[in-house]
Amino acid sequence: MTVLTGLKTRLRLARLGLVTDLTGQTAWADFCRAIFRAGVDLLLIDQAGSDQSVLRQAVDQAARAGLGRGRIIGTRQADLSAGPGDVVHLSRRAELPQRSTDSPWLGLSAESPAEVEDVLGQSQAAYVAVGPVRRPGQTDLGPGLDLLRRAAQRAPVADPASPTWFATGGVTWDDREAIWAAGARRVILRRDILRADDPVAQASAWAEWLRQSWQHDPALMAYRREVRLAEGSGR
Repeated sequence: MTVLTGLKTRLRLARLGLVTDLTGQTAWADFCRAIFRAGVDLLLIDQAGSDQSVLRQAVDQAARAGLGRGRIIGTRQADLSAGPGDVVHLSRRAELPQRSTDSPWLGLSAESPAEVEDVLGQSQAAYVAVGPVRRPGQTDLGPGLDLLRRAAQRAPVADPASPTWFATGGVTWDDREAIWAAGARRVILRRDILRADDPVAQASAWAEWLRQSWQHDPALMAYRREVRLAEGSGR
C-alpha cells in the first residue's frame, strides 16, 4: 500500500496545477488518470452552477484516478457551502470564515500588489494563486511579471517558511522562462493545456520542464529535502 504524505507537504512540493471544467470530458476518469500520469499535481474543477452531487462524483472519480500518486483535487467555488475535495479555491473577494478542523483547505487568489502582500500573509490559505500574469488580449507581461517578482520577494519559494504560491492567469508555454526569471517556481494553467492539440502531451511537457528546472536548482532541492524532513518529524 502506498503511504501518501500529508496535504500540506503535497502542496508545498507541487509544481503544476490545472483548472478545468467538466464540459466535453465524456471520459472524466480516463482524462484525470492521463493528466495525473503526465505530471499534474493539483487539479481544480471549475464548474459554476453545477449540482453539488455532480461535483462530488467528479471529485471522487478524480481521487480514484490519482490514488497512489498523492495528487491534490479541489474545486473553484464562490463559497464553502459544499466544497468536495482536498481544497476549495475561493475568490479573494469572498468573505473568509474562521477555519475549523473540519473545514476544507483554502486556495486564494492575489491579483494586485496589495493583495500579494495581504494574501501571502493569510494563515487560512493553503496556497495562493498569483496573477493574472497576462490578462485577455494583453501582450505586455510587464505588470504580471512585476506581480510575480513581488510574490517571490515576499515569499521566496526555496524558503521552507514561505507560504505556497503559484503563478497563474494566461500563462503560455512561451512564457515559461520569463515567469521563472521573475521568481515563480509553480504554475496553475488552464487554456495552455486544455486548448493544446494534445492536452496530455502539453501537460507532460510542462511537468518535465518544471521537474528539470527544480532539479537544476540546488536551493530548491534543499527545500524539497527540508519539506520532507519536516513531514517525517511531524513539524
